[in-house]
Amino acid sequence: KLIGLRSRIIEELRDELRRRALCWRQALTPEGRARHSAAIAGYIAGLDAWSASKVVMLYRAFRCEVDTGALHAAAAAAGKTVVYPRCLIREYALELRAVSDLREMIPGAYGIAEPDPRRHRPVDPAVVDLAVIPAVAFDSRGYRLGYGAGYYDRFLLSLRPEAPVIAAAFAGQRVERIPGREDERPVVVVTEEGAQYPDPE
Repeated sequence: KLIGLRSRIIEELRDELRRRALCWRQALTPEGRARHSAAIAGYIAGLDAWSASKVVMLYRAFRCEVDTGALHAAAAAAGKTVVYPRCLIREYALELRAVSDLREMIPGAYGIAEPDPRRHRPVDPAVVDLAVIPAVAFDSRGYRLGYGAGYYDRFLLSLRPEAPVIAAAFAGQRVERIPGREDERPVVVVTEEGAQYPDPE
């Protein structure tokens, strides 16, 4: 019973942190979001891990997330293979497919633009050199919150341990501490203020 109570309390705290971060993000003006997204893309493209990567994973922005369009253009110009996740609702999982032209993506689960399985070839997560993922909230230790379904949390387990994972978020989405994440993989967070590397404590 105590374990169940603790789990419920942690989930309630996470939900409150999500609510606050989403309210802050939704209050950003389109101009502010575009300006910050451009700065974030610039910081990510300037990382050594980005320069060294041949296969990069990106996401399509949804619900006022950091836009990754500039990163896609930079990756294409550098000859990188760009892959995007496709949500498999029945399996509660993500699969990757290579996309060169963003206009070929189609509405998928939850209304998010996804690769077209009839057009885009599947890619093994093990070949991904660097992954850029979204975040609803994050803390200084490098732990992130998504929308709560755990798709990315499960997916990250399929990447090579040495493949860097970057969460793209706005600085205003930072929270003091995300509870109950200590058994998960911390990530690098890049905001319009620069890169934040995981801080043990």
